[in-house]
Amino acid sequence: MPSCPTITSTTNSEKADLQAPIQLPDNSDVSSSDEEEDRQNEKSPIKVSKSGRVLKKPSRLDEFELYSAYCMLSSTTQEPKTFEEARQNDEWKAAIKNELDSHKELGTWTPAKLPENKEAIDTKWVFKIKEDGTKKARLVARGFQIPYNKLEEFTYAPVCRMSTIRILISQAVIHDWPMRQIDVPTAFLNGKLESDVFIKTPKGLNCDSHILKLNRALYGLRESPKCWNDCFSKEMERLGFKRSPYDYCLYVGPDVFLCLFVDDGIITGNSSKIDAVIGALHKRFRVKDLGNVSSFLGMQFSKANGSITVVQSKMIDRILKEFKMEQCRPVSTPMDTGFQVEELKIVDRDIPYRRL
Repeated sequence: MPSCPTITSTTNSEKADLQAPIQLPDNSDVSSSDEEEDRQNEKSPIKVSKSGRVLKKPSRLDEFELYSAYCMLSSTTQEPKTFEEARQNDEWKAAIKNELDSHKELGTWTPAKLPENKEAIDTKWVFKIKEDGTKKARLVARGFQIPYNKLEEFTYAPVCRMSTIRILISQAVIHDWPMRQIDVPTAFLNGKLESDVFIKTPKGLNCDSHILKLNRALYGLRESPKCWNDCFSKEMERLGFKRSPYDYCLYVGPDVFLCLFVDDGIITGNSSKIDAVIGALHKRFRVKDLGNVSSFLGMQFSKANGSITVVQSKMIDRILKEFKMEQCRPVSTPMDTGFQVEELKIVDRDIPYRRL
């Protein structure tokens, strides 16, 4: 037979224990220790593991980086951008005065009334620090304001070719001739204008008239380079020189050769003839004799052991500094091997590609 379940009885004391509330353990000590640990973790720095992989910037940022450096350098240059900024410095004020004195001495302009069929153009001050640290202020006309159809058709002015300069250097080495350098200050102002051009009175000039008629070829006019070149050529012909039919800026005289690049020139040949030519040009154009050629058109010349060495280290250093690349690593190849040229859909024309 199956056994019956056994029924046990509960005493009064056991009933009291069952009805009593359950006592939970005290967690106050645990919570306080957790809070202390959290405070310690907040004070201690979080350690972040770093990857050892070397990151390379995308090649598409190269041009942007160069252009940004170019803009930064342009904004921090020491050359003033406006006339008002230049007037704050005594050295620039002296440069402005020297420029205005040159115009007064040469009779660049004459106060006049503006004819009804004429328009007066604006002028602008341009400031430049030369390689020797000299501060130069130059007043230029905004010739682009003159309508093109009112200009002469022929305004071309030549400059000497680099091949001509190299030939002169080789001839100087072969014949052991000295090479001297000349500079023509305010060269364009020596040329006389054939057309009537009127300008507004420039800043810094004390003049009762608001309109000036130009008598000389002021910088900034389209015809100014031609006026200066024609004026210099006439003077060289008067001194007995002839223009080379192969290069119009090479002037050939008896035992002497002169090559002109706008307002800079080199002259070589017989030493006594060189002195005579420079003296004659000084009387006519106030030409400066810079001595033996050392730096010309961005090239540095050094003569030793019957040879002349030409380098362009200064120009290279200046361009590297301009684009913040003095610490770049030089390479023997101009570009990567197997470089594929791709046509850009959008070209940033503000980047000075030609200057690079």
